[in-house]
Amino acid sequence: MSLGYANNRVWLLLKPDVWIWPKFVWQHAKNFLDNRKANWYNDKYDRLFSAWIDILWDHAGKNVEVTMSPVTGVAGFANPVFGFSTQIGFAMKRGRT
Repeated sequence: MSLGYANNRVWLLLKPDVWIWPKFVWQHAKNFLDNRKANWYNDKYDRLFSAWIDILWDHAGKNVEVTMSPVTGVAGFANPVFGFSTQIGFAMKRGRT
């Protein structure tokens, strides 16, 4: 997860990955990881992220502005409000809404 800045907007960038722990086991899992990640394309990321958005934001819908804050019902600088759109970048590039 990281933040990016493009088109005068801040973007939350998410990159799904497979984690192997403990680290020394990674060398034994290399073929598994290569096969698992070989066909991760944008359309699969799109479906994955869309599903998580649906789950986390109670089926808010596509291209909807959602806001959230750490504490419900408390206003002020100690309880910031975060806003974002449920439309992911892949959908925007393809002109989907």
